[in-house]
Amino acid sequence: LDHRPHGTPRMRSLVLLVLAGVPLVAPFALPCSPLIIRRGAQATDSLPSVRLAGLAPGRNVRQVQGAASALSMAAAKKSALGKALIKVTGSLTVSTDFTTGDRALSKNLRKRCGISAIFTALDMLPMLGEEQKEAVGDFPGPCPIVLRETPEALADGSALDAAKSAGATGVVIPLPALGSAGAAELAAKVVDLGMEAVWEVQSVEQHAEAATAGAEAFLVTDVEGAFGVAPAFWAGLPKGAVVMAEILAEQEGNSELALGKSLHAAGCKSIVLKGALQGRLRDMKYVEAASNGLRSKGSSTFDMQGITGKASAVPKSMYNSQN
Repeated sequence: LDHRPHGTPRMRSLVLLVLAGVPLVAPFALPCSPLIIRRGAQATDSLPSVRLAGLAPGRNVRQVQGAASALSMAAAKKSALGKALIKVTGSLTVSTDFTTGDRALSKNLRKRCGISAIFTALDMLPMLGEEQKEAVGDFPGPCPIVLRETPEALADGSALDAAKSAGATGVVIPLPALGSAGAAELAAKVVDLGMEAVWEVQSVEQHAEAATAGAEAFLVTDVEGAFGVAPAFWAGLPKGAVVMAEILAEQEGNSELALGKSLHAAGCKSIVLKGALQGRLRDMKYVEAASNGLRSKGSSTFDMQGITGKASAVPKSMYNSQN
């Protein structure tokens, strides 16, 4: 309302509308009623049942993931990894591990290959961190660096301090190797240092276990094995969830491309290539071809001669695992 006297034509019109029973909506108010959620007496789909005011009882959490999705997207926007890896458009992002290489390779991963994040060991962190600092103000700019080390190396507190000093954005928490208690303890140390904890999980149960422990970012491994493409898992994640899938590089017949596209179709938004960089001259060309191939909507073959891969072909049975 404006500040004109109450007898103005505008005010009289508003009064008449109120007397006529026409509801008035305040400026910028949301056109919906408050959402009231109460825990129900039964659960379906192995998820807690909730009852929504104005809706039929018996609906479960999966059916009201819209609200959770908004919260998850908000959390992702606050996360450096979330901003880099999970796009609002739903387009696929590709990251890679980095076992050996130099500054030129790190720069080309950003500029030529479209890599969104780099996973690396402690000995590579200082060089990668310096190259990312130099990329500030450049286009594309720096990408997050995530420490991925053995459980033994991570047990040494100095490794986390060194990772923080080198500019690491996050640290992979190997839940399968550490167990729930050990993983939670390590994750707490990582967060206390101002880095993000990325929980490695190899099953739907481990993902639920990590989420219960407060995990906000996940790296799903073993998709070529027991985990599989798992359409039901990806479809059940809230919108904006920071969950990556790791796939082996250079598989026979370019199977990694078909696998990555199947994961994306199932709902996965971020892929990490494992074993792509091994100190060979052709490594960068492979990553460029794989990244472009995974992110394209075209065929599942490389636009590069001589790349056939050495790993075993992915069994077709995995496409129905964990669903």
